[in-house]
Parts: sequence; structure tokens; C-alpha cells
Amino acid sequence: MKILHVATHFGTTTVYNNLFAQLKALGHSASYIVSNRKHDYSGLDGRYTQLIHLPFLYKLFSSLKARLYGKHILANEFGSDFETIHAHTVLADGMLALFIKKHLQPNSKLVVTVRSTDLKYRYRLLPWERPAFKKVLHAADVITVLSPAYQDRLLQIDKRWASKIEVVPNGLAENMSIDAAMTTVNDSKGFLFVGRMIPRKNLHKLLLAYKRLRAKNKEVGNLYIVGGNGPGWYEKIIRFLAGLTQQVEFIGALPQQAVYEYMKKCKVLVVPSFSETFGLVYLEALANHMVVIGSKGEGVAGYFDESQGFYLADPNSVKSIFECLQKADAFSVRSPVDLTQFSWPNVAAAYSSLYPVNLIAQ
Repeated sequence: MKILHVATHFGTTTVYNNLFAQLKALGHSASYIVSNRKHDYSGLDGRYTQLIHLPFLYKLFSSLKARLYGKHILANEFGSDFETIHAHTVLADGMLALFIKKHLQPNSKLVVTVRSTDLKYRYRLLPWERPAFKKVLHAADVITVLSPAYQDRLLQIDKRWASKIEVVPNGLAENMSIDAAMTTVNDSKGFLFVGRMIPRKNLHKLLLAYKRLRAKNKEVGNLYIVGGNGPGWYEKIIRFLAGLTQQVEFIGALPQQAVYEYMKKCKVLVVPSFSETFGLVYLEALANHMVVIGSKGEGVAGYFDESQGFYLADPNSVKSIFECLQKADAFSVRSPVDLTQFSWPNVAAAYSSLYPVNLIAQ
């Protein structure tokens, strides 16, 4: 028997490539429902169906979209040789998974992954979608979330889901050094921001906090800003604020390996975003022995604490970011940090444990 992965965003992110490859390595057999976007799906080990293109308006109504997609799948005789359906988002994938479960395999187990876009955008900004959101999660046998922060946010909607929630993160790139008990801290000065210059990344408040830090201690290291440009009006504000503090350097967009080189020569990563998806950059910084400043309730919040060199600022408060900068700059002794749970083999093993045992190919 197989897993049916409903992943209508597959083709736009490497997360699915990594996860599906590792599940295959564990012996799982699978079939897939994937995006209609142009993408090379030749690496998939089983049957896949690409969805038909629908006008943008349909994306705002997941129930209608699921029915249209579902009828397309039934018309193409997709088959029902699966025992578990894994929907990789709540609304885009979950509503379609419910349709498939009803019409093709009523006894299948339903696993639903809740991502940041589900919570921060679909549920919060599209109130007419909330009944569908709750319908999917009530029907799910297992709900997975990427971090403890997402679990807390989900339970604020409905505490009855607590017994079926599992926390399963995304993984680090295979070329990253993943330590089970990392205690070292970069012996260097310098603060690093990695991300686009867009309002959501909160670079303006970071610059104000850094200016305050420089006023208090002229010996602190420079702030390096690595990433692509954003809206012109916002970039003008950022460059004006940076001009008030002399020790700010704009590096621009860099290849990933070059970003890692900056991580190795700086002590503190600081990305106090108003919102984050998973925040893989924080894990990459830890793997490069940096002290990290993130935002309360966002990204990987909940996995680490201050004794491990991981600080959480209130992104709405310049004072809070400033205080975290002070603490991070003075940090020197780190409690062990276990990053092995973020290796893709271990992430896949965590998902594998949620599927029936007999799904592993013999």
C-alpha cells in the first residue's frame, strides 16, 4: 500500500524534494498530486498527477477549488491504492485530501501538515475559509506543525486538537554540519542580518536598535546586511537609517555558500521579523556557531532557549531588540545544542513514524 502526498505547492520549494527523497530512502512507496507549474518531477518514485490550471479567484475558495480538482482527478482514474493521505497544507491540500478520502479511500488515514501560510494568511485574512480550515483539522487523524510556536498558535484556535498534534520541523541542507551537542560560539565580533529588505523583515527597527547599541558601546562589531533589495521606498528608509550609524555595510544578495562564510566571521545573527515561515536561516546560523536573535512566537521559537544562545525579541519593540543585541554580544558560554533533529533523514523518520508500518515497501 502507498502514501498519497497531496502537495499542490510542490514545484516551488526544495522542502518537498528533500522530504520525498528521504521517505523513498526509508522504503516508502508513494503517489503524488502536485502543482500545475512547470517543474521537473522525474525524481518522484511513483505515479503523479499535475492539477489543472484554475483562475486566481478559485484560490480564495478552497471548497470550490477542491471539488473542481477532485473531479479532474476522478476523471483521470487516479486509483485508490493508498492507505494514508498526507496533505501538506491545510486548505490548499487538506480540502482536496478530504474529497479524495471520501470518493476513493474512505478508510485511509489522514495526516495534515499546518504551515505558516495556513495560520498567518489563510486563516487570519480569509475569515470565510475558517470553517473549511476547522473541518480539515477535525477530520485529520494526525496534525503536524513545524515548531512549538505554531502548536501554541493552533491550540489558541481549538484546544481539542492537542491530542493529535505532532511537532515535526523542516530540515537543514545536507552540506551543513549537524552536531548533536554543539557548544562553541564564534570568536569574533559583528552582527549579521540575512533577508530581503522588505517591511516584514523589520530591518528598520533593527537599525534603530543597533544605533542605540552603538551609542552605548562604540566597540561593538559592524552590522552586515546580506540579501536582495525590496520596495524602493522601503530601501530609501533603510539606507537613511543606516546612514545614522556608520558601521553598517550593505553586502547585497549572495550565493548560499558565501552567506555561510559571513556566518562564520560574525558572532550574532539578528533577524527580528514580524513573521517567519519556518526560519531556516536561524538553524543555519546555529550550525555555523552563531548566537541568534529571532522573534517571539515566530519561526523556530520554542526549540531553543537563551542558555543555548538563542534570544527572542518582541519585533514591535526597538527596546526589546536592543536588549537582545546587548545580551547576544556578551554571550560566551553555550549549553549544548542538538541539531540532529533537523537533519532530513531524521525529519523523514519522524514523518515515517506517523504512517502505518505496512506502508514500507517490502
